[in-house]
Amino acid sequence: MKIKRIFQSTVSAKQIKSSDTESAKTFSRLSTRISIFFPIISPESDPSVGRLRVLYTCIFLLFTTSLTAAPVTGTIKTWAANDKLSAADLNQAITSLKTGIESVPNWTKSGSNAYFTGGNVGIGTTSPVDNVHVYGATNSVIRSQSASNSGYSLAKFLSPTQEYHIGTGGSGTVDSENFYIYRQGDALPAFNINKNSNIGIGTRNPQTPLHIYKSSGASEIQIDSIDTDNSNINFITKYSGSSIYNSASQGWQISARGNSYTATSERNNLGFFYWNGTGWKTNLVLKNDGNIGVGTAYPGSKLHIYEEADLISGLTIQTNPTVNRPSEIRLITKSVTPGQAGFGDPNTFGWYITARSNNETDSNLKNALHQYYFNGSTLNGFLSHFPANGNSVFGDVIPTSRVHIYDNRISSGAILTLQDTNSTCTLSADSGAPTCSSDAKLKKNISKINHNNSLKGILNLNPVTYHWKTQKDSEEKSLGFIAQEVETQFPELVSEIEGAGHKGLNMGLMMPHVIASIQEIHGYGEELSSKLTILEQENSVVQKELSKFKTEGEKTNSHLRKSEKRIIGLEQENQSLKAELSQLKKDNEAIKQQNKAMQLTFEARLKRLEGMNYAKK
Repeated sequence: MKIKRIFQSTVSAKQIKSSDTESAKTFSRLSTRISIFFPIISPESDPSVGRLRVLYTCIFLLFTTSLTAAPVTGTIKTWAANDKLSAADLNQAITSLKTGIESVPNWTKSGSNAYFTGGNVGIGTTSPVDNVHVYGATNSVIRSQSASNSGYSLAKFLSPTQEYHIGTGGSGTVDSENFYIYRQGDALPAFNINKNSNIGIGTRNPQTPLHIYKSSGASEIQIDSIDTDNSNINFITKYSGSSIYNSASQGWQISARGNSYTATSERNNLGFFYWNGTGWKTNLVLKNDGNIGVGTAYPGSKLHIYEEADLISGLTIQTNPTVNRPSEIRLITKSVTPGQAGFGDPNTFGWYITARSNNETDSNLKNALHQYYFNGSTLNGFLSHFPANGNSVFGDVIPTSRVHIYDNRISSGAILTLQDTNSTCTLSADSGAPTCSSDAKLKKNISKINHNNSLKGILNLNPVTYHWKTQKDSEEKSLGFIAQEVETQFPELVSEIEGAGHKGLNMGLMMPHVIASIQEIHGYGEELSSKLTILEQENSVVQKELSKFKTEGEKTNSHLRKSEKRIIGLEQENQSLKAELSQLKKDNEAIKQQNKAMQLTFEARLKRLEGMNYAKK
């Protein structure tokens, strides 16, 4: 073993030129003979194999360099195949080797040791540049091997104060199969590779491809780069035989931007990026100010979620669907120790946003979403509640409509406020109508509505009953107007519903026209009232005149009554006279008849007389 150490550590690289041709021949024969008999011998066939290997190693190290051995003494046997090595032959070879070693210049013999005190040692090279320089035309190998699990093969590196070992083997099956680097005196190796190619740092039994252990204090990994660049860890999921940046590769990168990185807004940020073979996708960024970006490298809030592609951008929180537990977001607004206190602490204030389980027994709560507030002592009821049926409520009550607002703190007053840059409207449950801003200080360019136009427009409106096209004919009809018809009279009341593609009617703006129409009708009433007053005054005069006429009429009536009596008397007399006249007429008629008869008689007589007279003639 001493000879082996001497040749491994102190063989001179200086060439010793042979002046003896016979010596060179002797060296050649010796090298050939040893190379012939050594492979035949194995540890199982001969207990002297350890010594033979030492011998062969010494001969190899000595005679495969550019050194030329010194002349040996005695005759070295030439072996044939299957020859056995005798003790005499071995002793002869060792004696010759010893003589050669002791005759090499620059080597010093000290008992059974030999050492080299100056220059560099070259193996396979004639110009070593370091203490030991090994060169191979194809491969360069230095082998250190232990024959048993209890032994080890080491390379030791010493400084004035520390000793470090690189090696394999040792007591126990774990160390015997590992390659390790450790500092003398440490209980665990600094670096370890086991038979599964797992790498351990601080552990002799790594369980994963990279296993880091520290027996005390925190285990840390530090990756450093210049300030203008990044510190990266790459995880390749599709390997192309090249780096992650190859177009055929895919994988992940964890990157810490440098303090002087080119993009100033990304400096000192930590990002998780995915390489798809053509470009990088930003998945998660932890900004140095505490903001977190999902899908964006520039988060503008504590959690900023962005999706560049035509996909849903969202946040998913899910509990085990087989148990009756809600999914919650808790937002703490006050705690004694920021970031530590939880709900239930009397000094903690905050909000719950809760999605109830599908396994809720109460159908009103099943798959519902609601919001609570914890004030340090009490968890308030629903501040908002959205059941799975599509209804919604603001307040602690089960909603009975699509939008339901409930406030059990008040019996009157506003429970809904609508506001824009011009006006604010409030609605209370007991008013039935909104109350909206109407202060003069909020308005300008004020002018009156044309009453005539309002009344004319109102009179031209056509109230109708109708069915919506989504309704069945059997359903109850609605009352209202047709927007296009109203638009012809009051165009300011009709507008396009944004995004709906149809017209809408603002009935609230109808009220000023209704009021103006009422005012116009009232004006007509005032005018009629004024005319009626004049008529009443005229009627009063007429009444007075009539009263006079009445008095005079009474007098006239008195005279008339008297006259009437006289008339009645006259009428009675007249009746008598009429009767008498009638009788006289009858008598006169009778006389006329008599006269007629007498006339006929006279005429007949006259004719007879005329005939008689004619006859006489």
